[in-house]
Amino acid sequence: MVNLDIPYGHRLMITLGYLECSLGLIFYPIILILYLNGEIIGAGPINIICSFFISLFFIIWGFQILNQLTRKEINGLDNVDTFMKLSILISLILVVEAIAVDDGETFALSLINIPLTIFALIYWGAESHKKYFESCNKLKNI
Repeated sequence: MVNLDIPYGHRLMITLGYLECSLGLIFYPIILILYLNGEIIGAGPINIICSFFISLFFIIWGFQILNQLTRKEINGLDNVDTFMKLSILISLILVVEAIAVDDGETFALSLINIPLTIFALIYWGAESHKKYFESCNKLKNI
């Protein structure tokens, strides 16, 4: 028998993910304009590279992962794992840079981002999600 018990909070987490990516897409050009006008000062070079290039890549990749999770594709869970681990790594690099250049805003935002990302990593890495996606995959193959 195929078990189709949807994990607790599954739809909420996907909705929150779409909200985060949508807000990131809205604020991306605003942040770029602020950087180009010189209104954001004190940011280090890694922060600037992340703001200009990496964040847009992460937004697009986030939408792709969320679409995979919505379609119940099992490789979406692997992509979430990779995405979250890269996000934590970049946040840790930004924390070190923020300490080096004395950027309190980036430091505080990174320290908020790291525990939230770890929570999402633990949530999506739960065994119940893997079982749910595998059972959905079995139903598709029947």
